[in-house]
Amino acid sequence: MGQNQSRLFAANQHSGYCVQANSTWTRKAFLLNVLKEMGITPAKTNYGMADQIAEQLALSGKPLIIDEMDYLVKKGIVEVVRDLYEGSNATVLMVGEEHLPSKLNAWERFHNRVLEWVPAQPCDLGDARALANLCP
Repeated sequence: MGQNQSRLFAANQHSGYCVQANSTWTRKAFLLNVLKEMGITPAKTNYGMADQIAEQLALSGKPLIIDEMDYLVKKGIVEVVRDLYEGSNATVLMVGEEHLPSKLNAWERFHNRVLEWVPAQPCDLGDARALANLCP
């Protein structure tokens, strides 16, 4: 299963909003991509867009799934993610490289809010069969 398929599978399993960050994203690009995933016309300011996202997360009860979270850490966009969490109290699932927890240590207020760190596990034959049944 390719990376995009994995993201879609995760979003479908958790009925969530899923974005895949990339190395060129700014705060505005992150917010715009989340709003695009939500199907919402963006406000003109970053503040307005963050409010729109937090409101939609709170109303929908859906989680926000962020793949490649390491890019947001590297760009210092972590506080924007925390703002979305604080404004919505929604679940935020972060997918990243194995050193993501230690990278987030620099943002103590963020790191302390993480409920559980779950490392990826190797896929076994049972997992492969289950995934194969989900793919057309």
